[in-house]
Amino acid sequence: MDLRNVVLNMQETFGKITFAGEGKLVTDGNGRSAKVIGREYRLYAEKQPADNISVILQPSAGEKHFEYEDMVALENPHLEVRAVAIDNRQAYSDYILYADNMKKL
Repeated sequence: MDLRNVVLNMQETFGKITFAGEGKLVTDGNGRSAKVIGREYRLYAEKQPADNISVILQPSAGEKHFEYEDMVALENPHLEVRAVAIDNRQAYSDYILYADNMKKL
């Protein structure tokens, strides 16, 4: 079975989410050939109080400017799962949260 992405029940997984700050541009490639593939933002989640959550929005969503701790909602959120090998003996899973857009509630 090939697990490509996980569709989330946002309320069950995170509860209320609030804006915690802007992150960085996510690019593919280096130098002049670099292409923007998304923008990263940090969030706080009611049901995940010990962890900050990063979400990557599609470039078409544009740059977002919210006030700190504004309540937000993600459109079409999903997790992509990536396996990372360590010394060909061990591995771990890396979960990346993506969304089409983010709006203030």
